[in-house]
Amino acid sequence: MSDLNDPDDDNDGKNDNIDFFAIDANNGAGTNLPVQYPLLNNSPGTGFFGLGFTGLMSNQQASNNYLNNFDPNNLIAGGAAGVLSIVAVSPKDALGNLNNQENAFQFGVNTSTSVPFTVNSRMLGPFFNNQTPSGSQSQGIYIGTGDQSNYLKITLNANGGPGGIQVVTENTDAPIINQYALSGTLSSVSTLDLYLSVNPVAGTVQPAYAINGGQKINVGSPIQVGGALLNNIRGAAAMAVASFPLR
Repeated sequence: MSDLNDPDDDNDGKNDNIDFFAIDANNGAGTNLPVQYPLLNNSPGTGFFGLGFTGLMSNQQASNNYLNNFDPNNLIAGGAAGVLSIVAVSPKDALGNLNNQENAFQFGVNTSTSVPFTVNSRMLGPFFNNQTPSGSQSQGIYIGTGDQSNYLKITLNANGGPGGIQVVTENTDAPIINQYALSGTLSSVSTLDLYLSVNPVAGTVQPAYAINGGQKINVGSPIQVGGALLNNIRGAAAMAVASFPLR
């Protein structure tokens, strides 16, 4: 059956528009920590493009199938470099009530009420197409419930031009935004590692970054999370781990 005529692609009983992991019938329950996806061709060999992603950040609108949230002809996925690149990025965003984010590929993982873990991803420069970033351009990673209303993200963002680190915690479409200066100049950054260290017992997440493989730098104090995101990191359901595109 064509995807356009199949409302439940993984046959898990959840229609695609409300299924955070639309091509994973186990909805992340079969994915245990630790997990490493190198974004190389056919590694792990499952999910979109064989890279392990099994869904896209959902706004849960009945009219918005996950297939509408990316264009495979606009992506460079995998390859020898181990990168996921988006050629032309739309200005859409999950922030607040916008909830129209595109290209936010994610997968689900099992978490526990008592086991701390860290989500880490490396981004490769040059950033912002070697141009001075502007507006709300950003790229990074997030953890969340899988929808566009409950998540915590850390990104490299425009920050008015010089680049910076932005951390956003959103609970039921109410974002709290914190901005931090980048250590050093953006032009000197060839690799940027982003970290979200999660303590399920305390219900906190510590954002951090590292430049060019150097020392990890914490940004701000550990963030106390609540609501659906807190329940999520404590294992109430699979936690979504994903990437935010440059926009």
